[in-house]
Amino acid sequence: MSREFELFASVCDEYHRCSGNQLRDHIYTRQLKKLDEGDAVRAAISTREELEAYNRKVRRSFIDCLGGLPDMSLPLDAVVTDTVETDEFTMESILYRSTAHTYVPASLYIPKGITLPAPAVLFVCGHTMDGRLGYRYVQQTLVRAGLIVFTIDPAGQGERANFYNPETGEYDILRTVPDHDGCGIPATANGTFLERWFLCDQFRAVDYMLTRPEIDPARIGITGNSGGGLQSVSMMVADERLAAAAPGTYVTTRRDWLYTDCAMDSEQIWPGCDDFHFDHVSMLMAFAPKPVALITDRWDYFPIEGTRQTFEEAKRFYAMYGKEDNLRMYEDDCWHSYTKKLAVNAAEFFTEVFYGKPRTVTNEDLPYPETENRFAAKGGYVLGSVPDARSLPVLVREDAAKLREARLALPAAERLARAENWLRELVNAQRQPVSPNPRIFGPEQTQRAGGYVATRHSWWTQRRLFSEGLLIRKEELENTKGVPTVIAIWDDGTKKLAEHEDWIRAQCEAGRQVLVLEVPGVGANAQNRFSEWYPYKAGYGTLYKLCCDLIYMGDSMPAMNTWDVLRAIEMVEQFWGTAQQDITLYCDGEDGVFGVMAGFLNKTVRREYGESLLISVEETCLGAAVPEYGDYMRHIVPGMLKYFDYRELME
Repeated sequence: MSREFELFASVCDEYHRCSGNQLRDHIYTRQLKKLDEGDAVRAAISTREELEAYNRKVRRSFIDCLGGLPDMSLPLDAVVTDTVETDEFTMESILYRSTAHTYVPASLYIPKGITLPAPAVLFVCGHTMDGRLGYRYVQQTLVRAGLIVFTIDPAGQGERANFYNPETGEYDILRTVPDHDGCGIPATANGTFLERWFLCDQFRAVDYMLTRPEIDPARIGITGNSGGGLQSVSMMVADERLAAAAPGTYVTTRRDWLYTDCAMDSEQIWPGCDDFHFDHVSMLMAFAPKPVALITDRWDYFPIEGTRQTFEEAKRFYAMYGKEDNLRMYEDDCWHSYTKKLAVNAAEFFTEVFYGKPRTVTNEDLPYPETENRFAAKGGYVLGSVPDARSLPVLVREDAAKLREARLALPAAERLARAENWLRELVNAQRQPVSPNPRIFGPEQTQRAGGYVATRHSWWTQRRLFSEGLLIRKEELENTKGVPTVIAIWDDGTKKLAEHEDWIRAQCEAGRQVLVLEVPGVGANAQNRFSEWYPYKAGYGTLYKLCCDLIYMGDSMPAMNTWDVLRAIEMVEQFWGTAQQDITLYCDGEDGVFGVMAGFLNKTVRREYGESLLISVEETCLGAAVPEYGDYMRHIVPGMLKYFDYRELME
């Protein structure tokens, strides 16, 4: 393999015209505009009627954006699998069915000596490996105050590891966030988002609570922190059966969270929520005027400054009902934890709401050791012990197969026209087009080697957003217009120039010139890395975070990068005088899918494909038993499998 073109790659690092923060600035500016629009919509609400109309829209749109809820019509078939007696309470371990092939382990705490039916609290967990068992001290604090507590394991935690291998007894993917993303990222290709399954499990938890004669159906609350705080506010929007809520260490503002530069895991990504003006305060608005207590830590990475702003903003909407006193806020000096002090505060809140008088308890001696490792499923694992239980990735793959069967049943012309209309709308929506106005760097920045010449180009792909590329050709064609041009789209652009040198030489020897394309965020056009804990293109890394931000706006990185390729075609035609029928898109690697989609939308240009091209999201991203989702968010258009997989666009 020749390495002479490594000299060409070096010029790309030294000479380029874009800011290292241009991609982040572009996405954040768009995001802030959307958030400003939401602020204005909420500020214009002045009556209860307007508030309730807004809340109806939020509830409907929230469920819809997640892909709707799964079928919850099957019987719960709940069974008590274990019982523990202590001096203060009875604890039952319970297993109930949420949907077909989905079983949820749970614990029910019933205090001794209380009058029944009694108020109850649904406790939803944050990101602990042990699931519900990791929060026993909070649950038992509430129990000590005289509250029944029902708590469940979320998907991917506790006894519900989706990647637990019963044959080896090992986790192929760790519980909590890695497990969630191993399920949630591929599900986006189906147009479904992980939160829909979390909500379903919690709806069914309330269904079960309503079957228990010990529980007063009019006095059911919810609490949890971190991921459990998110689940609490989600349920505040979605389930009107709840009477009180104490979401912990999550509520802030989307604007404050944006500038932490932190990503969210899969159940926390809600597509297009900006389109219905959704912010954290929206969840409190939807619950008004029912009692809410915000459980907060002053040192949290969910900025408490945003929490306080949301709290103050929500007061105005509670005032429309004359219920400002129904909003509370408790703080502790801690970093992202449901502390024992905050557990006491939550107990005081719920008992005041449900009993009419706050009860203060002590909890330094909790949790009870008898309740440790009391599992609901045999051996502590649903998979392998419940005969018809299936993991969430299996259910996602089954959904993908149904979508494939449905779309391939259509006549080819109808199917492709449907795909084209859908994709074109996504690619063109929300763009800010300007004239390309290319910058061609001067002679001092041009590199020559072995009869070839390379020049660095920059051009506008959108307002304040550059694409870049390196144009390589034979020296005798240096000043020639109208040369047949290959636009090369592969992973890492000019950073991988040496690996493709032989291919580039072959193209040039055939009378073509090659433009190695770098869309914003790629190669020498990379965004400055702002997520220091994670690799640039890995899950939770810089590009992953920006992908999530685009999804909140109803956009996606692959749709935007497809637009970038279409703009590169336009630039080559306008500046170099190459007719579109003489332009070829060479698509290779995972990033090559941007060229596949661009060529599908612009049928005048030609397409050629490399051996490493990602040709099937269903097979590659959803098909692996042990997936690796480092950069797949950049290559999945949310909802795409309803319309196409990539190989179908190559027909």
